[in-house]
Amino acid sequence: MSFETILPAIMHAFQPMTLLAALLATLEGIIVGALPGLGPTIGMSLLLPFTYSMEPAAALIFLAACYCGTQYGGSITAILLNTPGTPSAVATTIEGYKMTLNGRGGEALNEAVVASFWGGMISALAFIFLAPVLAKFSLKFASLENFLLALFGLALIASLSEKDMMKGLISGAFGMALGCIGTDPFTATERYTFGVLRLSSGLTLLPTMIGVFSIARIIHNVTDHGKTNLQGKTDVKIKYNLFRDLFMYPVDYIRSGLIGTVIGIIPGAAGNVATFIAYDQGKKRSKHPEEFGNGARQGIACTESANNGVTGGAMIPTLTLGIPGSPSMAVFMGALLIVGLQPGYQLFEKNGDIMNTLMVGLIVANVLMLLLGYFFSKYFLVVLKIPDNILVAGIVVLCVAGVYASGKNMVDIYIMLIFSFVGYAMERFNFSAVPLVLGFILGPLAEKSLLQAYKIQKSPLNIVMAMMKRPICIVLIIVILYILISSFRKSMKQEEA
Repeated sequence: MSFETILPAIMHAFQPMTLLAALLATLEGIIVGALPGLGPTIGMSLLLPFTYSMEPAAALIFLAACYCGTQYGGSITAILLNTPGTPSAVATTIEGYKMTLNGRGGEALNEAVVASFWGGMISALAFIFLAPVLAKFSLKFASLENFLLALFGLALIASLSEKDMMKGLISGAFGMALGCIGTDPFTATERYTFGVLRLSSGLTLLPTMIGVFSIARIIHNVTDHGKTNLQGKTDVKIKYNLFRDLFMYPVDYIRSGLIGTVIGIIPGAAGNVATFIAYDQGKKRSKHPEEFGNGARQGIACTESANNGVTGGAMIPTLTLGIPGSPSMAVFMGALLIVGLQPGYQLFEKNGDIMNTLMVGLIVANVLMLLLGYFFSKYFLVVLKIPDNILVAGIVVLCVAGVYASGKNMVDIYIMLIFSFVGYAMERFNFSAVPLVLGFILGPLAEKSLLQAYKIQKSPLNIVMAMMKRPICIVLIIVILYILISSFRKSMKQEEA
């Protein structure tokens, strides 16, 4: 970002409506993150329909702010109730709940939001400096590279499904099959539309994702877990000293934030992996490692810095390479497509003003998260007192209204309902929805790129020969083979054990 571009981006990000949208999205994200069983994917899915009426930069900041908020929000119930609101907050329960039992719950909440702020800022800066560089590098990608890049994303299905490779591959193949619904990209022949005109353009991203993630999760919670019992210490006293808290553990913030950022850049890597790695490193480098496990505030500094360090890092492959490394980023990528932006090299070349505004907006979102979380965190627990039946009904109504508003078509509602039961059935039989999303998004990209390469090279042999002459293709082939071989080996070892 040059001086000539940063000023317009700052002015755009600080427009009243953009700031208001970021504030509301951060608030919604914190609340959703604090509700166990929901998380960033559902939080962003609920806000996705509202992006239809927004300009592109504001829409992306809107969802980015929600993502940052949910990553932090999971720590609230993790600390006060020993119930992590998100999987990434699991590591925070180790020290957080012990601090609450020791009468230091308010101190733990302060540390969680401060550490989340530093982790988010570190990842935002990494996003600002690394994303444009990777975008320029991606200019060298042609149809062959794009095909192998899509295969790389699909190969992650194997990495994500090591515990049950067959189910992961089935889920990914199902997602690719769903991506084939519509018209052939070259012949315009209809495929699997069954005479439904609405399906001629393919399955719409929004109702499919909301059905698989949001409604399916709600059905699962209601039918399997019954009424959620969230009882804990909500009358926590908090002392405010923001300047002191901000600089309590600077080395841990930086180290853990960088760990989270690096893990976030790797597609398919989970945020809870980053938190446990950061916690382990923090304990090893602490001057008082004996305090860890007994309510060490430094432990929360490590886990929450890494937790929010994932946010900016996860956006880098999504925006520059078009590979969503997590369901949350799949929703974010869906928002890009909804507002008419295509991930990849053209995104930063043709829409640099939007990307610059997003970069500034990501910093603004983290500042808003700090202010909201630091001064109002204990009041968010009021949401937990809402009866489950009212809360569930409200979420379902929002999903249905949002999906209908996005396309003004009842078919989208039917699609959402169908995929809500598909998602529920997958969860019941331990099929992950992440491979399905990867297959659904990357399958059409792989097909289109391969057909383009075939039109140019004329034969499969020529395609293989052309790949062997291109350095990027060779590197991608090696990485894909490594992922597949290592994943299958791990899967075989787990089966033998």
